[in-house]
Amino acid sequence: MAKEIPPIGMGDIYILAEAPGKYENRMGLPLVGPSGNLLWKEFGKHGITRSMCRIANRFWRQPPSNNIQAVKGTTEWHIYGDQTKQDILNHKPKVLLVLGKEALDLLFEGSVKITEARGYWMEWNGIPVLPTYHPSAIIRRALPSFPFKADIAKFARAFYTKDFKPEIDIPIEMYPNNQEMFEFLCNKIVEDGYWWSLDIETNQKPWKTSIIGISTSKIAVNAPPTPNIIQALKKAVAKYPDRCILHNATFDLTWLYAEFGIEFEEAPQDTMVMHHVLFPDQQKSLEFCCSIYLDVAMWKFLRGTGNQWEYNLLDCINTYLLFQELKAYLVEEDFWNVYLDQKRRELLPAVFMGYLGLRIDEEQRQRLRSKVEAELESLGSMLSNLAGGRNLNSPAQLKDLLYDQWRLPIQTSKGRKPTVDEKAIKKLLVKTDDLLIKSWLENYLNWKHLNSILSKELKVEACPMSGVVHTVYNVAGTESARWSSTAPLWKGGTNLQNRKKPYRSFYVPRFKGWCFISADYSGAEARIVAWRSNDTITKQAFLEGADIHKITASLMFGIPESEVTKDLRNIGKRIRHAASYGVSWRTLKEIMDISAAEAKELLERYHNRFPKTKAVFWAKTKELLLRNGILFDAWGLPHRFTKPLTDDKTFREALAFYPQSTCTHTLNKALLTLWDKYKEDKQVAVNLQIHDELVLCCHPDKAPEVHKAMKEAMEIPIPILNLETNTIDPLVLPTDFQAGWNWGPRTPDNPKGLTDIETFLQEI
Repeated sequence: MAKEIPPIGMGDIYILAEAPGKYENRMGLPLVGPSGNLLWKEFGKHGITRSMCRIANRFWRQPPSNNIQAVKGTTEWHIYGDQTKQDILNHKPKVLLVLGKEALDLLFEGSVKITEARGYWMEWNGIPVLPTYHPSAIIRRALPSFPFKADIAKFARAFYTKDFKPEIDIPIEMYPNNQEMFEFLCNKIVEDGYWWSLDIETNQKPWKTSIIGISTSKIAVNAPPTPNIIQALKKAVAKYPDRCILHNATFDLTWLYAEFGIEFEEAPQDTMVMHHVLFPDQQKSLEFCCSIYLDVAMWKFLRGTGNQWEYNLLDCINTYLLFQELKAYLVEEDFWNVYLDQKRRELLPAVFMGYLGLRIDEEQRQRLRSKVEAELESLGSMLSNLAGGRNLNSPAQLKDLLYDQWRLPIQTSKGRKPTVDEKAIKKLLVKTDDLLIKSWLENYLNWKHLNSILSKELKVEACPMSGVVHTVYNVAGTESARWSSTAPLWKGGTNLQNRKKPYRSFYVPRFKGWCFISADYSGAEARIVAWRSNDTITKQAFLEGADIHKITASLMFGIPESEVTKDLRNIGKRIRHAASYGVSWRTLKEIMDISAAEAKELLERYHNRFPKTKAVFWAKTKELLLRNGILFDAWGLPHRFTKPLTDDKTFREALAFYPQSTCTHTLNKALLTLWDKYKEDKQVAVNLQIHDELVLCCHPDKAPEVHKAMKEAMEIPIPILNLETNTIDPLVLPTDFQAGWNWGPRTPDNPKGLTDIETFLQEI
């Protein structure tokens, strides 16, 4: 039977964990072994030792197979729980650290989740409590280490300063649902230039704003959006937009403009973007940010209690307080100007482009739909006949066909159950030599793809109020400089960054008679990696205007470039990308549907032909990563890596960061240049940001001028740091320009689509 391990230690700090593991059971002590080592290592950074603590587990024995669920609800479970709570009361610690769900549930009876409570001070019988994740969950990678480490730092800081208050005093007076005070505070903002935060609460059914809240350093107030409230808010926005603080500003600004016509002439402050500059690989919610940077009480639970007025005010107050902390961190890290001059400035064009959106050409959409439906009917009929009339949408009937009748090797899911998902079908394609079955599987995948096009790509709806397809951009949406985008919460929109090129032709500019001009960087990431690693073969090929992917295939397969087929070129392209970013042979095997031996051989062959990818780009990136835990792109945008630095996954993310962030950062610098040039122009508008592509729309008379302006803005020297010579090696990314009357590629079926810019300018 497992040893009973009661609480030990007499320090002022009480640490409550969940249950002993095998190391604890072996030594008869709580919190030893890997979990204990991690905890004491973090505490050691702040001068806290075991001798300063009393340590206990919620359950005093190691559960069978380390499965705590096996002992929950038993007599012993309740006895140990009662004894532990009594021990805490008898010991009277000054502060209590709770590790994990079961320990938290013992004290608060399941009233709050560990993922919501971690990082927030609570109180139990007059004792300050800080919950955080159990270190074993960090070791298993079930939960992230960054917030755990931040919580330990917060706990230690509070212990030494004695500044832990379960009920944090709010230093700002609150006036819920007070229209008179709201108007008064807006006037004070205008008159005295206060910094102020803003937050809105919205309803989706019906689509409208229900509460608007603002806060300064002394007063927080909210009110419903009456005409007087909107007018007062407009005055504050007009006077001091740059002193307005929001969290996730693109959401609020889009909503305020769409519903009330409130327009910011200058970008506000955004605490989500500020946090993103500091820790781009962490969560971005206001709740998470406050748990990391502030000592405030939990408030998000109010969201579901019906007390929306207090909830909104606390959002405003915490956003205001968060801004002060984040600004101090950014200044200390010397990142303030990166935020202020680049990421913050991206907010207004992001809001504008998302709301500008695209119009739908219904006739062209119907032509596309009819074509897809005809292909689907033909394919479906053929597939069904060969499948003996089986229902192609039925997984059970598909399994019967593939595994019982055709005797193909059974593919399983993670739960070891037979599956016929897309991944399984692709694996079967590689594993069968039967040409008839192989053809059927290929056609089936095409049939599934066309069904997806019909149900997703061609079913996008325009907003009923504007008649336009909107999107919502997030300038802090990825770990690099790349934006993300989503469909807006209101009806009528989609993620425009993910639209497939063959099915973009029914999207047209919002303003009738206007055209699109699209600019797309050519081979951007491959060029950046070549300049970064001083890969002279690749650099020379790019400078001579050669097809680098053809050259790659030619060198790898030992054949003349003239003999490189389209398929071989695609292999060269995939291998170059995989090899640059440290993709394993296992992943390459899945991507290319090839054998393990082929995947290994292709990667080895590439690195033999292009040795500087590993010798310079990989080696130097790893050295920089391990030295500082932080990398910078060519323009100085930082990426601090908070995940384990020695992990292969972290290393691959580090390899991808520099080229991806540098490319997108260059694109966004061009976007800001064009935004400043054309934001007041009634005949030109920035329209879309699609990762490496920028799209403007304009009156056709302005097309030549816009093309010239886009070229000047985008083709600027990038200060690439050559890792081999440690000198700046400037790179200008060449840009492919296209223009057309709709967003799809020009084909015989789409004569108004995008074509090369010279052809288009001659046509108009």
